[in-house]
Amino acid sequence: MKQVSDNDMRGDQDDELMGLSGAEEAEDEELPSELRLDMWLRDREVIEAVSAYATPRERQAFVTTALRIGVLAMRQASGEVDATSVRNEGERMLTQLAASLTQHKETVAEQVSHQLKMYFDPNDGHFNERIKRLVARDGELESTLRALIGREDSELVKTLGAHIGDRSPLMKLLDPNEADGMVAALEGRVATVLEAQRERILRQFSLDDDASALSRLVQQIKGNNAEVVREFSLDHEDSALSRLMRGVQDAQTQISREFSLDEEDSALARMKKQMLDVLEQHRTERKNFEVEVRTALKEMQARKEERAKSTRHGAEFEASVAAQVRELCRPLNDVVHDTGNTPGRIKNSKVGDCVVEFGPEHVASGAKVVLEAKQHRSYDLKKALAEIEVARNNREAQAGIFVFSSKTAPAGTEPMRAYGTDLVVVWDAEDPETDIVLDAALFAARSIAAAIFSSRSGDQADIGVVETAILGIQKQLGSLEDISKWVGTIKSNSEKIENKARIMRDKLTKEIAQAQEGVEAIRRG
Repeated sequence: MKQVSDNDMRGDQDDELMGLSGAEEAEDEELPSELRLDMWLRDREVIEAVSAYATPRERQAFVTTALRIGVLAMRQASGEVDATSVRNEGERMLTQLAASLTQHKETVAEQVSHQLKMYFDPNDGHFNERIKRLVARDGELESTLRALIGREDSELVKTLGAHIGDRSPLMKLLDPNEADGMVAALEGRVATVLEAQRERILRQFSLDDDASALSRLVQQIKGNNAEVVREFSLDHEDSALSRLMRGVQDAQTQISREFSLDEEDSALARMKKQMLDVLEQHRTERKNFEVEVRTALKEMQARKEERAKSTRHGAEFEASVAAQVRELCRPLNDVVHDTGNTPGRIKNSKVGDCVVEFGPEHVASGAKVVLEAKQHRSYDLKKALAEIEVARNNREAQAGIFVFSSKTAPAGTEPMRAYGTDLVVVWDAEDPETDIVLDAALFAARSIAAAIFSSRSGDQADIGVVETAILGIQKQLGSLEDISKWVGTIKSNSEKIENKARIMRDKLTKEIAQAQEGVEAIRRG
């Protein structure tokens, strides 16, 4: 890969952008594992993108990736994605899904183990630390009990003092002046009972006595803690965590089985069967629709033949062409002028039925395309070309379109044919299927007019891209004429018509896209 300037791209290499040695001779042979490309880049955006990478290796990797993306995009656009690519992509998705599930399983196990260890580790777990702070000597529980039932300033002493103290109502009732010796005896009895109760309570909350309530609570908590740790250990098959892991593995296996086409009752297999059923139903509906369309076409043909018996004047055909052109130009914001009754640049000449002028949003604003429509058997191809040339000069247009009526067109006239800056088309005002011919001709003429207008304005315009696209459109419109001929033998050629129409539609879409790229190139200047 080389980065070149504008001067380096001139010379003998202007006509050759890419060389593939031995490509045509090896067309029918097995594809090589490697293929060397020598390429010159001209597009400025591509050159800027490649120049952003400093080393040749990085540039080569970037260009290879871009080339692969482009090839895949072109294949998808032309409908060439095969079953192998779909199957490989499905296998890749399943592989990624399995890897994601495995990684998720490992992540869940690791996080659960970490959280359990953080809380229940026998050495430094948060739960054990909290229990130790609660039941340790001088701990929260012992401090609370001392504050409540201590000797001097405990809450219990304060409460009893309030009820049976010197100033309590009880002491007032037991005043010594009223009952001699009763207070002293009661005080001694109460003090004895309180001391015994205090000692008993403190003994129940002492860790020195194994039979105390606090010691039994600590032992029970330690036993439950060991049981909890055991439940979250993978070393025991019957632990809760082990059962959870087995459940996750079973779920993973079930999910993999549901996404496998080898299992007939898997979700993916059932989905595939349902999709095939839907496709079959669509196929049936399409066949029924084709029968209805063919019946409608026959009825339309009969009505058209009956209408053909009556006289249709050229003015009516010209008005139909102008109305259709106006409908096609509405989304483009172009201006359509009816000029059939107005003289042009040539004195007293009214040649040129209508003129399409590009709108102000177009890069070639002011460019014109003139149309001349005739439904008269006196016109042949030579006379038609002379007429459209006069119309183009008379209306100062860059491109022209001569529209033959399908009722009076000379035998053998192609649906669309380009002659320099002019195009000759055959259109049926009563057959909507021929509207695509007029649409394609109008698109081609607009592209020619834009290119010529831009070149006259000093801008660079690649006319060759537009001409190539027009040739492709002519070829596909010729295929449309073949389809019209096959309609007469619809029963024996239905499949042939369907395949031909599909191929023609795809190629016509590609040709119009290429023409659009040419127009975009003209717009970019």
